[in-house]
Amino acid sequence: MKLIQEGKLSPNFSFSELTATKHQELLEVNRKYGLQPEVLLNLWGLCNLVLQPIREAKGPITVSSGLRCPELNKRVGGETTSQHLFGQAADILPTACSLPDLMGWVKSSGLPVGQCILERDKEGREWVHISSPRFFKKNMEFLAAVFEPKAGKMVYAPWVA
Repeated sequence: MKLIQEGKLSPNFSFSELTATKHQELLEVNRKYGLQPEVLLNLWGLCNLVLQPIREAKGPITVSSGLRCPELNKRVGGETTSQHLFGQAADILPTACSLPDLMGWVKSSGLPVGQCILERDKEGREWVHISSPRFFKKNMEFLAAVFEPKAGKMVYAPWVA
């Protein structure tokens, strides 16, 4: 618990990093939301059981989206059931390996994850969405998601290395 008192959720990930947003008007709301005990515990688990092992194996990673309070999730067009709402998911970018390399390592390592999704938005930006294991849902899901203009939404398919 000393790490949390210092603002760190794990050796390499901080509360401020996992609650950051470019929507500055929602930053304080998002951080207050993250202080709820169950959300803080989920963030701790995500950082220590998922993100930290990736960091130790694959080098530095940047969290582009972590916790999202309901208002922030709505603003960014997130799913109403998103694990981001509960502090159980992050969108990440590795700095020392490719996205497919990261996906392959997570899959072959047996790291317990709920989902590991290689995502590409309508502007062509890519990242990996990764989440903690889920209760009552399939875990170890490895998917690729691409924005489909005709459908107007992300389309998911199994990820193949």
